[in-house]
This record gives sequence, C-alpha cells and structure tokens, in this order.
Amino acid sequence: MDILARIKRAVIAGRVKFSMIPLTKCPSCGSRKITRVTREYVGVYRGQPYKVPDVEFDECPDCGEQVFDREMVQRIQSHRPLVRKVRRRVAM
Repeated sequence: MDILARIKRAVIAGRVKFSMIPLTKCPSCGSRKITRVTREYVGVYRGQPYKVPDVEFDECPDCGEQVFDREMVQRIQSHRPLVRKVRRRVAM
C-alpha cells in the first residue's frame, strides 16, 4: 500500500487529524493583516437566525473576509435550525 493510501485510511479512521495551515495573506484582497479570532458566529438559515458561540476563524480587517477550517464549518452547520430539528426527531 502506498503512503497516500495509508494516510487516507488513517484520516478516515480518526487516527490522524489535519489542522488548517495558518494564513499569512488574505485570499480575497491580499492583505497581510489577516488574524485568528474567536467570537460568536451569527448566521441566518432559511430566514431563521442562529448563533454559535466560540467560533475560531481567520478574518481580514481590510475586506472582512472570514476563513473557517473544516471543524468550524461542521460546527456551524450543526447549529443550523433545520439540522437541530431533524436531530431532535431522530433522538426521540
């Protein structure tokens, strides 16, 4: 088995975790002022507002671009109103 197949199997099995490479430049405007922040995320899904506490992401102060890693995207999606409603039905 080649090395890429081994890595893929380890990631799928949860034995290896990849973290996002720290950004040094904004992907939208090219500014080098991008910083890592932690704050409450406020979103709207199908007209329903929702909040997610303590979301960590990279943000550009010049253009407002926000870059989330995979874990934070999954966390944000799990707080969406529709997802929470479906989970409640499944749990019952």
